[in-house]
Amino acid sequence: MNPHTSDPTVHRGIQLRYPCSALGCNRWFKNQSGLTQHHHAKHPFFPPPTADPQVTPLTCHARLEPAEEDHWGDALNETESRAQTPSTNDEFDSEFFGSGNPVFRNYHPILTGIPCGINAQPLPRSTPPQPPEPKSPDDWFPYSSQLGFELADFLYTRNQMPADHIDMLLDILVQYH
Repeated sequence: MNPHTSDPTVHRGIQLRYPCSALGCNRWFKNQSGLTQHHHAKHPFFPPPTADPQVTPLTCHARLEPAEEDHWGDALNETESRAQTPSTNDEFDSEFFGSGNPVFRNYHPILTGIPCGINAQPLPRSTPPQPPEPKSPDDWFPYSSQLGFELADFLYTRNQMPADHIDMLLDILVQYH
């Protein structure tokens, strides 16, 4: 029987020296870097938001859920007026959420997700996306031709040739021409 199986400070024969100080967490780490990464991933700390009477999470949610016939006009006007003022981190709407409010969401003052037309005019919410423009049958972008596409498909997908072999093959083809 391994003498270290019940000792939380030993893992696979490595001495673990740094315990997690979070309440209820029994993890130990061999170096400070591991402990720091664990804290950032499993126990993030976000300071509570400062009280700002002008910015509330409800304002942001109302902006994202208008009536069906609304053309997003109020939200666009609000966005334009905020875009003309100097940008600081205090302008971002944010809210804490989750059990115990451990995480928060930021809402960008300009990038709101409002659907817009080609000239940035707001569209009704029910407007379907524009269909993609039809491509010509000889459009092989980003390849220059069908031959280039088929060569890449063969080398990377079917043959799965290593990069250094592909380089060698292309050098040979350049010398051939």
